[in-house]
Amino acid sequence: RRSDIGTWKLALRVMVWTSALTNCFLFAFTSNQMRQWFPSNFTTDNFGRPMLVSENAHETVLIMFAIEHALFLIGLFVRSLVDKTPQDVVIEIEKRQWLHESNLAKARLQSTKVIDRRCREKKAD
Repeated sequence: RRSDIGTWKLALRVMVWTSALTNCFLFAFTSNQMRQWFPSNFTTDNFGRPMLVSENAHETVLIMFAIEHALFLIGLFVRSLVDKTPQDVVIEIEKRQWLHESNLAKARLQSTKVIDRRCREKKAD
């Protein structure tokens, strides 16, 4: 049995962080919100599809990366606030450890009593 999910934990983390980046790309280049917020950065082609204005494309890319960096900072901040192990799980682990140690101590005491009794019986014989 493993104590954690191993390599999958890293794979999930990479997926989460790369999904933030790809979602920012999707937001910046396909979202109508970006067109509403920054109308000077977009135009419409002959077929009615939105397109970036080439002169302002670098602004859109910079905005997208600013949003992406803000998401990363928020993610790191939230990650620093959340404990790796929830408090109720820590308490349950401590209870189980205490119970295990208590049972182990009882077993040692019982075996010591048995050994003492056998020694007394041998001396009596």
